[in-house]
Amino acid sequence: MNLFHMWAVLVESVALIAIIITGIGLMLCVVKPADALKHCGAVLGIVIVLMLIPGVLRIFGRNISRAAGRVGGHWHWHHVLAQTGPTNTENKR
Repeated sequence: MNLFHMWAVLVESVALIAIIITGIGLMLCVVKPADALKHCGAVLGIVIVLMLIPGVLRIFGRNISRAAGRVGGHWHWHHVLAQTGPTNTENKR
């Protein structure tokens, strides 16, 4: 099981518990029906945001590693060219 799958299972479990508690409150007449609908909507909205976080982090991580590779490659070649000097044969005479 990878980290993203465990994150999804955790978010699903917390959301299910929150919806069950809201349903029990509705059955015991502790929560009004209109408020129960608002609570379920809020829980689903939070779940959607929490499920998007790993995907966004994965995209950012991939782009950052690509950018670091490009910058590192640029500095490597800049350093190599600076050590070897000009490659033009006319300048070496």
